[in-house]
Amino acid sequence: MKKIVLIALFIYALIIAAGGAAYYMLSQRQEPAVQTEAQQQAAQKAAEEKAAAEKRAAERAAKQAQKADRSQKIDELKEKLGYTNGTTGTWYGFPSQEIPAPGFYLRPYVCHSGQAVTLKLNLYYRYKIDDGTNLAWIHGDHFAVTCDGAAYDFPLNPKERHDGTDADASGLSEQYAIEASGDMIQMLQQTAKSDTVTLQYYQAASGKVRSHHMTSSELQHLRDVVRLYELMQEDLQH
Repeated sequence: MKKIVLIALFIYALIIAAGGAAYYMLSQRQEPAVQTEAQQQAAQKAAEEKAAAEKRAAERAAKQAQKADRSQKIDELKEKLGYTNGTTGTWYGFPSQEIPAPGFYLRPYVCHSGQAVTLKLNLYYRYKIDDGTNLAWIHGDHFAVTCDGAAYDFPLNPKERHDGTDADASGLSEQYAIEASGDMIQMLQQTAKSDTVTLQYYQAASGKVRSHHMTSSELQHLRDVVRLYELMQEDLQH
């Protein structure tokens, strides 16, 4: 009986030892798996951080390239349009002070003053006694534009009109200086995209009107001015 008990104890000890060995082996197998999973998570996090950093660097490089390209275009347009130091800042594309031929002209320019950029218009009507129209003074209070099917009409404040008479009384002029905003900027942007543009300067009460079809050179000047204004606005916002 004693022998049987000893054998049973020996077998039990073997079972306990085998179980302990099996548990140890299993725990050793699972530990590397846990470590591998942690390493994978760390590697994935590092890869995500690297990708995010590379994306930010690419975005910064793209913005810098866009800014450089925009600055180059601005400089090219400024050089093309020329500048005048005016009372309210630097004017780009400001109309020549030479007296133009009789007619009505839309003459846009860009004004840069400190951190502000504005789009301005000089509306100029010129009359000579020998130009064949017999209009003389119009004292216009409206300015209308038709371009590629779109029509615009803007009232003018007569108090802002500047009249002038030639020294020999052979001619006269009427001018408005306007800061464009809202619908007027929209009109100029639409006009810049158009190939055919008709202007009208008139007085509503009398019906007197002077019309003008913008020439290709006038349209190109307008396109350059509008583009410079848009680029300079973008530059201020970025």
